[in-house]
Amino acid sequence: MSDLVTETSLTLDRAYAAHQQWKIRLQESVNAHSELDVATIRRDDCCELGKWLHSDGGNAYGHKPEFKSLLAKHASFHLVASVVAGIINTRQYEEATAMLQSVCDEAGCHLWMDLESFTMTDHVLLPRPVEGLIADLNRFTSFEKVLHYQFPGMMSSPQMSRQPGGAASVKLYGDYLQYLKEGPQPNIACGKPVTLATPFDARHSGGGPNALTDGFSASENFDHFAWQGYHGNNLDAVVDLGQLVPLRQMYASFLHDKPHGVYFPAKVEYAVSNDGKTFTVVKELTPEAPNGNGPLPRTYNVELDGVTARYVRIRAANPSKETWLFVDELVVNRK
Repeated sequence: MSDLVTETSLTLDRAYAAHQQWKIRLQESVNAHSELDVATIRRDDCCELGKWLHSDGGNAYGHKPEFKSLLAKHASFHLVASVVAGIINTRQYEEATAMLQSVCDEAGCHLWMDLESFTMTDHVLLPRPVEGLIADLNRFTSFEKVLHYQFPGMMSSPQMSRQPGGAASVKLYGDYLQYLKEGPQPNIACGKPVTLATPFDARHSGGGPNALTDGFSASENFDHFAWQGYHGNNLDAVVDLGQLVPLRQMYASFLHDKPHGVYFPAKVEYAVSNDGKTFTVVKELTPEAPNGNGPLPRTYNVELDGVTARYVRIRAANPSKETWLFVDELVVNRK
């Protein structure tokens, strides 16, 4: 019997460590936007502890109330983990994180998230534009925020004698200081309803029909949650600002990432309307072909003067029926 107790102790120690690791794996999947095997996670007889519970453990201790409680809690763990995994697979990362946070709170565990302040472009490590950093910082409001430099030079003060990150790191430093001083820079389209004349692809929903006005900016990563993707379809979206508003600026961002089949639009058109039916085109743009494979986000901007409207429309032509068109936040009169 003593050998069985010793073996049980070792099994439970390993099981505890393994299930702690599962919480890390779920969190890493949120960070990396990777998919998980929901069916296997749901089963409570595949892990080392589950196998023991349903074999030697059950034979030796199955009659004890404590064992029955452990069996139920272990099954509940795998059920909750599978639900979180399923939500991750549908790209509802905020919902998955909130559920994972509640599980950790109940267990008295600390949940953290690694936020990268750099991006890789053509095998070169570069500072991320501040919009992507700010969007990620604001996505998970319950998280402890700790900013640190994982690599020297991601942010460089203009006063530094050496700036290993170059001009981009100086710009990120200034942009982040401005954000700390002034806070988020809202725009009048933020939170307003969007009507789409063409459907987005569910694999890259950007969060749903109102993704273009949800306030979140995408990073250079094609799999970032904020990108709304159109596979073979054109973009045709109308935003209702709620009332007649003097307009001075509109812009949206698009992505070029050739290895993933994502290309800049062949044409971008901005239009305005007072009634939502008759639109006047205020700007047409023909994007230039980029150099290299990307990933490369680019903003297409229109400056307006003396224009008043309630509705704004953006159209973007997909280069072909086989390519992806990725669009991010439509910004109007950034404050």
